[in-house]
Amino acid sequence: MPKLTIEQNQLTEFLSLEAERKALEQKARAIAKRTDALKAHFKTFLGELDKQSVTRHGFRITIVDGRPSVSWKDEFIRVAGPIAADDVLTSAPKSKGVEVTPL
Repeated sequence: MPKLTIEQNQLTEFLSLEAERKALEQKARAIAKRTDALKAHFKTFLGELDKQSVTRHGFRITIVDGRPSVSWKDEFIRVAGPIAADDVLTSAPKSKGVEVTPL
């Protein structure tokens, strides 16, 4: 069985890709923040009109049902109590990751 190796270019590429990924995630968060603000504006607009849907400037704006969402942590604590929640948290397996840092 061949022995695995790690090349310097792999480490350099990893750090470069990680930096690029973080920059893109930051940009994506900024875009999401702006689109969320626009959605809230549209929802308020429809609410003031007391309508589910309107047409403006060649676009239809509609309030639609989203996916059901449960705050599982809060619901678990409400049903089972905080001690049970702590027990679940402390007994949960910890994931393992890899960190690469230049020297």
